[in-house]
Amino acid sequence: MNINSLKKNVDVPLSITYPDIVGEIDEDETDLMCNGAYDLILIENASEIFRLIAMDTDLIESIMNIIIKENKGKDKTLYSKKILRLDKGIKTYEPDKAITSNNIYVVDSHSFPDVETRYILEPKIITDPDTFEELKEYLETIRIARLDIQKIKDGQKNDRYSIMMTVALSGDDGGHYASLIYEHHGTSGDDRLYLFDSMQFNDGDDKRSSSGYTHGFKFIGLLLFNIKPKVIDDISMYASLQITGGFLENESAFVNDGIEKKLLDDRTVKYLTIQNTESQNHFCYMWGIWYTHLRVLNIDVASISETLYKNNIDPFIVIKRYIWYIYIYLNLKDTIKEHFHKDGRFFISYFEKHFPCVWTNTTDMSLESKLSLTFNRYEIKSLRSVKKIKNIDDCLLFSIDMKDIDIDKVKNTTILPNIKHRFCS
Repeated sequence: MNINSLKKNVDVPLSITYPDIVGEIDEDETDLMCNGAYDLILIENASEIFRLIAMDTDLIESIMNIIIKENKGKDKTLYSKKILRLDKGIKTYEPDKAITSNNIYVVDSHSFPDVETRYILEPKIITDPDTFEELKEYLETIRIARLDIQKIKDGQKNDRYSIMMTVALSGDDGGHYASLIYEHHGTSGDDRLYLFDSMQFNDGDDKRSSSGYTHGFKFIGLLLFNIKPKVIDDISMYASLQITGGFLENESAFVNDGIEKKLLDDRTVKYLTIQNTESQNHFCYMWGIWYTHLRVLNIDVASISETLYKNNIDPFIVIKRYIWYIYIYLNLKDTIKEHFHKDGRFFISYFEKHFPCVWTNTTDMSLESKLSLTFNRYEIKSLRSVKKIKNIDDCLLFSIDMKDIDIDKVKNTTILPNIKHRFCS
């Protein structure tokens, strides 16, 4: 099979045509491709294009800085009223919990090695000479981030200000992002630190369930700001924005329900887990930005997530809409073109064809349909219509507009005969 002849075809998996960029095609991809889930690979590849430009550039900080710049001096009550018109279930924060200052600053994103839990649960152990070498990279990242934070604090002439940043924990099995928001309230000593982890949820009865990363993020927050973070954990399990984090080893709430009710065999669990929209929801870094954007506009994240759940709206649709509108507003075509050099135009075409789509088995979010193995390609209808985006806040407002969030079933992409012959024979 001549790979070069396929390089300009947007309906070919990038793991076949550009393995040096996205990695070689693996056993799971081949299995899916040859068993009716060809579109899932194409859609996931489009998500990977966005991840690459986000991770390899300063896009995360750029978006956050634009959010803050465009909101300086704005009357947030106007946005609150606009938000409340979207759905009566959406709430704004009470005044004592709102970010009240226009003096908001962004610290560069920092990635920390995912160290052993024993270091986090017993912080004093990090002073042990025997473990210092193992923690050297971790502690050096803490030192650099603290310098960045202190520089902002030292330069303040205002009694009240906020500092926002995203932090990542990276390990052998991948990484995860969270957001930290620090608020300084003058000489009152009532400083606060909020931690948002999109995998975090509570499972009822006043119990809180941490993601596998929450303790690590809490410890980082404590070391950076010398304040114990308040975890945003008032989102219920079924309304969780990213309960699995996109990690296949984490089963969704719906799959767990199916297992407990003895509705699923092992094969069905495998193919549900690898295909459902939660496995495609790799956008923790964008969920972190989305949350900080909500906070800047004084919008309560729990009420948003619960409203999505009550209206049978998959959070994955929301974050894809947010990304798409930012892509349009910031003209990220140029970023893609620059990042992929001579192949830039092709990657733009690939992204624009497949990113507005999802691979799913449901439009109503019911347990019965969520446990079905009948998946198809759907298009997020609103992303194909032209919206006039006037500012960065429109990207957020359009992403959570409950009246314009339908998805339409479209024709599945046909696997090319030579690819089928090469990989599925």
